[in-house]
Amino acid sequence: MTETEGKDGEVKLEAVVKEYDLGRFTHIKLVFSLDEGMRYVVEEPVLDDNERRVLGLVKDRVIDSTDIDLEDRKVFREQVLPIVKRFYRWVTRVREPPADRLEAILYYVERDILGFGRLDPVLRDPNIEDIHISGVKNPVFVWYTKYDLVPTNIFFRDEGELWMHVQKVMFASGKQVSYTNPIVDATLPGGLRVHIVHQSVSPTGAIIVIRKHRQVPLSVLDLIASDMAPPEVFAYLWTLVENKASVLIIGETASGKTTLLNAIGSFIPYNMKIVVVEEVRELNLPHPTVSYMVTKETMDSRGQVTLFDLVKAAMRQRPDYIVVGEIRGEEAYALFQAMSLGHGGLGTMHADSPVSAVKRLMMKPLEIPPYMIKELDTIVHTTKIRLGGLVNRYVVTVADLKDIDDERREPLFEYIYRTTISEEGLQRHIQLENSQALRRISEQKGIPLNYFFDGMEKKKKFLEESVKKGLSYSEFIHEVVKWWMGIGVSPVSSGKQD
Repeated sequence: MTETEGKDGEVKLEAVVKEYDLGRFTHIKLVFSLDEGMRYVVEEPVLDDNERRVLGLVKDRVIDSTDIDLEDRKVFREQVLPIVKRFYRWVTRVREPPADRLEAILYYVERDILGFGRLDPVLRDPNIEDIHISGVKNPVFVWYTKYDLVPTNIFFRDEGELWMHVQKVMFASGKQVSYTNPIVDATLPGGLRVHIVHQSVSPTGAIIVIRKHRQVPLSVLDLIASDMAPPEVFAYLWTLVENKASVLIIGETASGKTTLLNAIGSFIPYNMKIVVVEEVRELNLPHPTVSYMVTKETMDSRGQVTLFDLVKAAMRQRPDYIVVGEIRGEEAYALFQAMSLGHGGLGTMHADSPVSAVKRLMMKPLEIPPYMIKELDTIVHTTKIRLGGLVNRYVVTVADLKDIDDERREPLFEYIYRTTISEEGLQRHIQLENSQALRRISEQKGIPLNYFFDGMEKKKKFLEESVKKGLSYSEFIHEVVKWWMGIGVSPVSSGKQD
């Protein structure tokens, strides 16, 4: 712990929990204090008055220029550095400007013109999942991995500065927010998802929420290493997915539903046709046979494409699997209809338990008839829990749907896996032998149950060994592909690996 002096001269105890660099000129600190909790601190080069003047002149010159390359960062630097040097000499009357000060000024030119200004460091930080801006003079909050929402030392001084950032984000997304169109959802380059509320409906100023996704997805190995669920559970889900079972992942916001969906989606056999349907592109499967479709919004109904439209279109593509990023409306009926016709189905939905998920499916506005819901094999419930000051995502339950009581409209489940929290910590109860989904698959395919259980044991050992080896995402996918291609040993066969 270190001592710092506050505004009123009081001494504060602070501890730097974590610190690292994002490139040469951006330093990040996670700082904890008893009175303020965790804070995310961005440290950037400090410019004096002359250097700030140089920065302003250079930015005006670059913005007004028509011959500066804004696409290639390397070319941009080569073109702008001489401009920085020329204005630095003119403002400071120094014949040979210090190279480090020129680079510091160039950093801000790149940040503000090629990047997203004050938001650029948090957008570049791979540890951040979401960015939340709520008006002026309020700190920007970030959803930091393991620590939930954390305030930063970034804020916007006035409406003009905030609106400038809103316009930059909107320009990058190709959409516009205004008095007549005050709420906008869009996608930024690189797949970032952005939600913007115009200040006309937000008294404290414009609201921006940016949701990031990883360039390299988390694999099942990452989720095992983070303790989301034990290897046995992922071996079970692997077995279901490779046999075209239909799995629904439920949970609250930011509980890891999409991350888990993307991870187990990689277990779909590589010769299967997959169609992914989303409102905004978030999923990234490694298959060469996958097609992605996203919704399209218009000012009127002409040309509009909904999730329902996309799921219907997906059925015409003869898919083995239809994957819906999030089920929330009439697309649910089309998905369950597809599942009843023999297509595999994967998706996520907001719900707080398997029972409430099924009841929500049967109620308005979804109104899926019970006989169609019975096509659902398994529900996986995820949640986020704070233990010891850290936030982790866990699989709470894995429940196979046994039946639905038609009179009481009450779903009946066989719980394959449960997680409970007690004074002793996290406790897990696994009963894979009770699987109704595997029994259904066994009856449909005429394959003995022991075949699946033997295969799951091999998969469990493979996953455990892969975690110990520390395989990267690409290495792990490569090993799974080798199995499906018949190179080496399949997790459901015997023998020694090459």
